[in-house]
Amino acid sequence: MPYWWTMPHLKIIGTSDGKPSPFDGMYLKEYDPERVGFDPWGRPMLCRLICTKDPALALDLPADDLIKLWHSGPRLKAFTVEIGMVDI
Repeated sequence: MPYWWTMPHLKIIGTSDGKPSPFDGMYLKEYDPERVGFDPWGRPMLCRLICTKDPALALDLPADDLIKLWHSGPRLKAFTVEIGMVDI
């Protein structure tokens, strides 16, 4: 029998303006609004945003903290997100 558990996640659905992004459908792994970074397509970004397709590698925070993180600044608010539970 497989071993699994349920954890909160923040999944990026897409950009709020509907344009495609390299983060669509991915889970938040790391976010730092104070550091510059690059998206997976190599374009510079004004924040460090690392995402993963594997929910087991996603940022492990309580759902309330994920909501606070999403509301913490305009860069993450540029995305439509899903905050919920995922089975690992």
